[in-house]
Amino acid sequence: MNNILRKQITKHMFTVCIEGNIGSGKSSSLKHLSDKYDKVMTSCEPMDRWLDLRGHNMMEMLYKDLTRNAFSFEHFSQLTRLEMFANSYNTADDSKRIRLMERSIYSARHCFTQNLYNGGHLSKPEFLIIDEWFKWLSAKPCLKPDLVIYLRTTPQTVFSRIQSRSRSEEMEIPIEYLQQLHELHDNWLLDENRSNESPQVLTFDADLPQKQLFSLLDQNLDQIFKEILL
Repeated sequence: MNNILRKQITKHMFTVCIEGNIGSGKSSSLKHLSDKYDKVMTSCEPMDRWLDLRGHNMMEMLYKDLTRNAFSFEHFSQLTRLEMFANSYNTADDSKRIRLMERSIYSARHCFTQNLYNGGHLSKPEFLIIDEWFKWLSAKPCLKPDLVIYLRTTPQTVFSRIQSRSRSEEMEIPIEYLQQLHELHDNWLLDENRSNESPQVLTFDADLPQKQLFSLLDQNLDQIFKEILL
């Protein structure tokens, strides 16, 4: 835990990214932690922007035709995630010491963009354009998270949750797509060869009932957050 805390000294806020597959419980976990710690600011995924770009539902368009709409969605997603991060700086006050973010430019690149490219939905030039943007952005120290919370689920669990919550934009998502994202999240976050410069990853079994998951989050994060909030 100490190596996590050392990084906070040189940054205005300690940044925690909550990562995981679609339907893994990121939004509810973000809200739980926000309610528990009053000196924490939260940044949710800019879903409202994706659902309404001047009258265009970008997410619905993506899942209806991945090949046609992958590049425009990934490009717009990267922009809105950057805006989300910038806005968290602009609206921050001195009482907020921890920033909790739902996903990041890193999962966008290593999981979602990579998956679309692997599936042939992004051409090589399209993939390289997004990757060039990512390389430029990820070189900025202020965009690097200090800690990643990985809500790890099985594809079967998140598929059932997606079907239960019945968001119209997500009903086209096949379980194979979720399996691919699951493998990419594991490859990215559980890789034993991750560099020492990579943020520490805390992995939680998000197949568990919500109450049990929240209890585990509290047990593991209390020490870290209390040290920062002193």
